[in-house]
Amino acid sequence: MRVSLDGPYTWRRGDLVEHLDRGLCNLEWQIRFPNSNIKHLPSFRSDHSPLYLHFSPPNHGNDHRRPFRFMVAWLTHPNFSNIVNNNWNPASSWSECIFNFQNVVKFWNFNVFRNIHKRKSRIIRHL
Repeated sequence: MRVSLDGPYTWRRGDLVEHLDRGLCNLEWQIRFPNSNIKHLPSFRSDHSPLYLHFSPPNHGNDHRRPFRFMVAWLTHPNFSNIVNNNWNPASSWSECIFNFQNVVKFWNFNVFRNIHKRKSRIIRHL
């Protein structure tokens, strides 16, 4: 979960300032809501900043394209496990790993398999 701070501190009382207002989640919640984030809003009548939780921020990169689809045919390719192992970074967040994996596999698929559906249609017509 990403946290966005508008200012350097989330709690003020006089000259004392601290980072107090936070959001916590476990791995199951992060997997269920991978694009969630928290924004700290300006405080008006309190010494705490209100938290605004976005479950799914707008996805600006995939408005008119097809969604990512995993192709079972990839599992038959001898190099697929290497693609996964070389492009999955356990030190990164779950959503970052998925995003990177999708981009690499889309490129790999285009270069290795091309368009399977067109090839399948052409072979069926030929038969």
